[in-house]
Amino acid sequence: MNLKLLLILIYVPTFTLSQNQSEKELDERTPFDKVLYIDEAPHIEVDGNWVELLSIENIAIDTFTQIAQEEELKDWKEGFHSYFNYLLYDLDIHKEQDISATYSQNNIEKSILLPLKVENSELAKAFHDSIVKSNRIDRIHHSIIPDDYEYLFTRVDGHEQTDESWLKGEEAIHDLEYLEWEIENNYSYKDLTGFDYRIGLDAIRSDLNNGITKRDFALQLKMLMANFGDGHSRVPFSNLLKGRSVKWLPFKIVKHGDEFYAVDTHTKSDYISGYPQITKVNDVSIEELYALSTQLVPKSTQKFVARSATQYLFYIQLLLQMKGLPVSENVAVEFSNGSGQKSVSIKLDRYRYPKLVTDHVLKDSIIDGNIGFIAINNGMESRDSFIDSIHLAMRKMKSTDGLIIDIRRNGGGRREPLEELLPYFIKTTKIVNAAHYRIDERLNHHPTMGFLKRRMCYPSNIPESTYHEVEEDASYFDFKQAVDEFSKTFIPSYKVSEGKYSNLHYMAVEPDHSGDKYYYDKSVIVLIDEGCFSASDIFAAGIRKGDNVRLFGNITGGGSGYSKRIYLPNSNVSIKLSRMVSFQPDGNLYDGYGVHPDVEVDYTLSDRMGLTDTMLDKAIELIHKKK
Repeated sequence: MNLKLLLILIYVPTFTLSQNQSEKELDERTPFDKVLYIDEAPHIEVDGNWVELLSIENIAIDTFTQIAQEEELKDWKEGFHSYFNYLLYDLDIHKEQDISATYSQNNIEKSILLPLKVENSELAKAFHDSIVKSNRIDRIHHSIIPDDYEYLFTRVDGHEQTDESWLKGEEAIHDLEYLEWEIENNYSYKDLTGFDYRIGLDAIRSDLNNGITKRDFALQLKMLMANFGDGHSRVPFSNLLKGRSVKWLPFKIVKHGDEFYAVDTHTKSDYISGYPQITKVNDVSIEELYALSTQLVPKSTQKFVARSATQYLFYIQLLLQMKGLPVSENVAVEFSNGSGQKSVSIKLDRYRYPKLVTDHVLKDSIIDGNIGFIAINNGMESRDSFIDSIHLAMRKMKSTDGLIIDIRRNGGGRREPLEELLPYFIKTTKIVNAAHYRIDERLNHHPTMGFLKRRMCYPSNIPESTYHEVEEDASYFDFKQAVDEFSKTFIPSYKVSEGKYSNLHYMAVEPDHSGDKYYYDKSVIVLIDEGCFSASDIFAAGIRKGDNVRLFGNITGGGSGYSKRIYLPNSNVSIKLSRMVSFQPDGNLYDGYGVHPDVEVDYTLSDRMGLTDTMLDKAIELIHKKK
């Protein structure tokens, strides 16, 4: 049975399954009388201690949370803790009295039998509701909103209730107070840019009147969150698109300098021959639409904002609605050649067009004589086959005169590619990332492995036996020695509040020249740009620790926040908030600062259209000079 029936089952005491599933009637039994969610991971109370659930009936707990999150429920967590038996039935598991569970306590895995009880459902719901209600900030609110915050009043659906997506004023206010509590207590970058989020929240609050649609509420929160300067912390765009028909223009908009160009992606040429620039849509200047678009983009590095805001011009319908304009099937688009204009009526539709530049999952080749080239543009992956391909590529590069690694436009993923590639370029262990974790103040919880093992970062006092559990082939002595040396000169650019954050955790990468692996002693150039983000930021700053490695291109996007997702209790708007303060090896933050290249090379307009590649050409030229 699919859990989507749960919305009906809440009102119907029992539901008889088909014979293909079971003759037994479903009930609302659950093994939990209370669940606490920490970084979205379910924790239960055992002997007075909160412990993390690892599995149920030998199935990883992530499987159950994923099922709950995929269903159209107001709160997936309620689906998990109050209606767990439905999740079991989704997996064709039918239990009479008890279920087996494993949990982690002080990094030791333990087993327990949990009784299935109907009465637990209401107890778990009541506990969750009490947490939601108590996690609210009560304070005096600003009655006068500064002019520069009034854009947060923007609505596309208006002030009149039109459908079931309407939020009452008190419901939206509750959500604002819940969000403020999360920002105050669990967010790592609330002070990064100096943005006064309290005034921002009060601006939204002051215009609620009788209510707001969920889409408008999500829109306003997205603009609010964009001000923190942390690209991981945001309202995902999907909150604005649920149930909405999305159509777009049949061409790609490219920004170069202060001008905007309409490019036919099939021919990589002007969409309107002789009139390359786009200047207006429905009499709204492209500059105004772009300015609206920037309100939706996290204020990280300047080029990251420009790139993301240009991409958001894709959502032309929404931007025009943000201007208060109705949008029909056709829009009037004005094009220019600098001396004259041409207006064309263009139909909005769900067009399909290719990218201007090809992005590679992993491509290796020998170019321009004997220069090695490895491109990883489409995500940092950890699959075994991907990692194997990295080492296979490096075997081909052994006798090359130099190496170019292209990670431009790579939006991130996992850290394994850095861990596998950097060892070819170093002779001693390197620290490539240092980070603090924002501790959940509700728990006295200090795991032996540290808080950031998913980011391959560990505290300096991690026990040797524990270190080998997570880094099987790594040297504990080399890790400790590298941390000690690193700490002598490391000066963090951002101070954290003592007691609210963990001690520094460190990611170390060791050299490995065993078997087919080797030390590559030629010049290495890594191509980066503003499209590099998250794990690609880590890769860029980390790979630069290589002995002969330089970075070429533009400043990266700047992001390494390790975000957690929260759902507001009434609107169910999902918001990501970072829990980590992450530093580059030189002490600078990633977030809001980015990784700066050793040699800055910007794109030309021809590059942006996919016709040329100036960065690659100059990298090739430099390696030839180094031979």
